[in-house]
Amino acid sequence: MAKTKNEKRQTVQDLVKKLQAAKSVVFADYNGLTVVQLTELRQKLKKSEAELAVTKNTLLKRALTTINRQIDEQILAGPTATIFGFGDQISPIKILAIFAKNFGLPVTKAGFLDSQPISKDEVEQLANLPEQNQLQAQVVAYIASPLVGIVNVLEANIKNLVYTLEKITKKN
Repeated sequence: MAKTKNEKRQTVQDLVKKLQAAKSVVFADYNGLTVVQLTELRQKLKKSEAELAVTKNTLLKRALTTINRQIDEQILAGPTATIFGFGDQISPIKILAIFAKNFGLPVTKAGFLDSQPISKDEVEQLANLPEQNQLQAQVVAYIASPLVGIVNVLEANIKNLVYTLEKITKKN
């Protein structure tokens, strides 16, 4: 059954709210996914504060135009699923990439990180980033490494003194 103008207007308003609230948005071609697979993907995304929506491309274009976000017309050709990430920016992208690796679908098209457009290649690069906890651990390690070096240098002098005193006591 076709939607009425009011229903379409409401859909556009809902999309605008989601686009404005989302920290990351990814467009993907879901053609070929079964209902069971789409449901599974939705459940996985929901766990990371993300949502998958399938809407008409014309309504999505209107919503993007409403908030002054430009996107190539080719991206919104064919069946398009929109993934909205409301929590962590990268988690939904990673979930989508893992799902696509396992099933071969969906195929990412492009997206937005905050309000900046990102290409398909950039989406794939973001999907390959380490987890947030791992990145934080790496930053801490980089910050701590000079301190560890200083401690080792200072400790070496004390060890040499103890070693020398031990040799002296053994000679006596």
